[in-house]
Amino acid sequence: MKSEKMKTRNVKSGLKTLQKTACLLLFSTLVCSGCTSNTPAGEKKPDLQQEETTETAFLRIDGVEIPEDVFTLLLRDQKSIAINRFLPEGEEVSDSFWTTEVDGTTPLDWSREQAVEQAAQLAALINMAADQNILNEADLSSLMEGMDDENENRSKAKDEGDVVYGNTSFTPQTWLEYVRTGLKQELLKAYETSRTYSDAELLELYDENPDLFSTGTVIQLTLVYPGGKSEEVSLSEAEIGKEESAKQELFEQALECSPGDLLENVPWNDQTISVVVGKTTAGSRDDFDSVKDQLVSMAARKAFESDLQEKAGHAKIEKNEEAFNSVQMS
Repeated sequence: MKSEKMKTRNVKSGLKTLQKTACLLLFSTLVCSGCTSNTPAGEKKPDLQQEETTETAFLRIDGVEIPEDVFTLLLRDQKSIAINRFLPEGEEVSDSFWTTEVDGTTPLDWSREQAVEQAAQLAALINMAADQNILNEADLSSLMEGMDDENENRSKAKDEGDVVYGNTSFTPQTWLEYVRTGLKQELLKAYETSRTYSDAELLELYDENPDLFSTGTVIQLTLVYPGGKSEEVSLSEAEIGKEESAKQELFEQALECSPGDLLENVPWNDQTISVVVGKTTAGSRDDFDSVKDQLVSMAARKAFESDLQEKAGHAKIEKNEEAFNSVQMS
C-alpha cells in the first residue's frame, strides 16, 4: 500500500537519456546518465564540431546537422508570422497563398529563410554548449531522440504518484523548445561562473540602467476612508506592479499635487476614498557593491547574447537544395 505522503521527484531535472551518443554533463534541466568527461567544466575542449563530410545533409550549419523533421518544426513556428505579414486584411489563406509572390518573395520562401536563421541560432547554441563541456558532442539528433525516454520517465513517475513538474509529456515541438531553453540556461550559468567581468564593465551597466537600481520617487499619503478612519501609506514608484492600475493612477495624480492637497473620489480596494498628499522624496540609488551579483548576471547575459548573435550571423550554411526547396508549410 502506498504511503499517504506523496513522493516527490523533480522530474524536470531528470532527462536521463537525452543524448545517446552525445550526453550532457552540466545540463541541470536535461540530465543524462552513464557518460563522463575528463575535461573540467568551463575549460575549453578541442573543437567538437562534427567533421566535414562529403555526404549531403539536408541542412548543415557550422558542422551541426539539422534534420528535415526538426527544420519542419522551425518552419511551422513561422506560419502565423508569415500570414500576418503577407495576407491582406480580411482575406482567407488560400491554397496558392504560400507560393504567390509578394514584394519579390513568397510567404513560403520567406518562412524558409526565417527558419534557417532560427536553425543557425540553434546550431550556435549546440556548438557553444559543446565548447563549454555542457555537451560531449554537437549532435542535435541525439538531443531530439531523448524525448521518448523522457516521456516514458514522466509517465512512469505520474503512475507511481510522484510529482511531475512542467510537461507531463512532450511533443516534438515542445521538446525542441525545452532543449533550447535548457541550453540557454546552462550557457548563462557558464558565462557567469567561468568568465571574469571587470568593475569597469559592471559600472557601465550600472550607469546605463539607473532605474533598475533605484527605489524611484516615493510619495507619503494619508488615506481617509468612509466613516473617518485614516491610514498613512507610502507609494513607491519602483514598487507599483504593472497590474496595480489604481495605485499607478493615484501615484500619477499625487505627483502633480503639493503637500496638503486633497484628492477626492479616489477608487481604492473597492471603495471610494479621499487622499491627503504628503511629502514627495526623490528615490535613492542602490550602492554599486550591493548590486554587483546582479550586474554580473547582466554582463553574462549581454556577453552570451553577443556571442550567440555573432556565431549565428556568420555561420557556414550548407543545404541540400533539392530537399530544402521541397519542404512545404504544414
